[in-house]
Amino acid sequence: MAGAINSLHTVSPGTLAAQDLDARSRHLDAYFSCATLTDKVWSVSLLGGDRALDGIHMSALARGITVEDMAAQPEPTAASTPTARCASTGR
Repeated sequence: MAGAINSLHTVSPGTLAAQDLDARSRHLDAYFSCATLTDKVWSVSLLGGDRALDGIHMSALARGITVEDMAAQPEPTAASTPTARCASTGR
């Protein structure tokens, strides 16, 4: 749905995780969906370093380049840090 709304410029795959998928790998399904189904900037979950690295690798795969090439060919990206938001609001 985010693709149909021109006022949305980013998508975040981790807001509502699919509960029917394995919790250890469902972030990969969400990243894959964002990488293949949207033309908007998508964010990765920073709920642990492994998930952040998974997002970096998924982005490189989607672009057909290596992770090392990403430094030379930057693209718009976003990072989602729910713990920082919670800490700043006290929630």
